[in-house]
Amino acid sequence: ASFEVIHVNIGMHGWDYTEAEYKKYLPDLLRMLRKSAPKAKIIWAQTTPIRKDREKGATNQRIQTRNDMAKAFFDSKQIPINDLHALMQPHANLHSDDIHFNKEGSTLLGKQVTIEIEKQLAR
Repeated sequence: ASFEVIHVNIGMHGWDYTEAEYKKYLPDLLRMLRKSAPKAKIIWAQTTPIRKDREKGATNQRIQTRNDMAKAFFDSKQIPINDLHALMQPHANLHSDDIHFNKEGSTLLGKQVTIEIEKQLAR
């Protein structure tokens, strides 16, 4: 398969990995994407906030730490960042549960993702 754009995020999975491991494997993730789709434009999506921290897993502090690490790495590689975290920060009321968003929240996210993908397709 051939891809023009890859909009990627690790998101809410992988909480068993430490932040050090998360940071360590970002270059591997990028290498794998470039090897699999060498002509694709890549967009990194920041992880969205959660409504309630989980004792053994996602917390808003861990999300912020990982988003900061990813931003530093992908900025250094001139890869655009879609800051879905900033988009959803003022919309905690649009969660359908502690992690996921309801239809209105998902629509906001979908519109933002579409805008960023279309920007890359236009280039």
